[in-house]
Amino acid sequence: MAHVQAHQFDHVTLIPQGTMPGFFLKTVSATFGIFMLLIFKPWKARNPRSRCYMGIGAFNLIRTSAYRAMGGHQPVALRPDDDLKFGKLVKDHGYRQDVLNGRGMVMVEWYRSVGELIDGLMKNMFAGMEYSVSLVIAATLAALLMHIWPWIGMWIAEGWPQAWYAVTVVMMVGSFGVAMAPFGVKSRHGLLLPLTIGLLVYIQCRSMVLVLWRGGIVWRGTFYELRQLKTEGRSG
Repeated sequence: MAHVQAHQFDHVTLIPQGTMPGFFLKTVSATFGIFMLLIFKPWKARNPRSRCYMGIGAFNLIRTSAYRAMGGHQPVALRPDDDLKFGKLVKDHGYRQDVLNGRGMVMVEWYRSVGELIDGLMKNMFAGMEYSVSLVIAATLAALLMHIWPWIGMWIAEGWPQAWYAVTVVMMVGSFGVAMAPFGVKSRHGLLLPLTIGLLVYIQCRSMVLVLWRGGIVWRGTFYELRQLKTEGRSG
């Protein structure tokens, strides 16, 4: 509250400290986090002139006056990624926003197993791509070419191409460690990047296929039609 009052922020969200069990799940969480950082650039959210935003379900502090003026949660009621889109709602209405590292203050056990993680992310990965098939295809190809192929090329290529692939992998692991160090993640976690990125790509593609096949999503035991989700998403 002192931070909010000192800088007159209307909305503050915290990136929580994850307590995922096991080395692999912790790396999956960190991999998901690094992509969120790259895509949404939360450090720019406090800049009123920037369109960057963030909202995290573990902690959202919002002024009552701003919350009521925005219509509460109603504009994002049918968004599986409502926490993230709530942050966008704040910026779209011109309110001041900040994102802080919640390590040591807010701890969340995201998922307890790989199965739980797959089931949990299945409902909102396609929503995060605005239900766009072309965006999913583009993101999948980019992940495969930029983040997984260098690991393969390092072993199957020869000469200078092999050396360049090796340098790319070293830089990838090193930058991963540096970027996630404030969140307690070590560089050695980056050695699992091809597996964790591959898993997230699988979840993203499977989420798209299932939503299109079913014509909607199952969320908290209720089926929601894709047509309705798209309509509410645009209006929100």
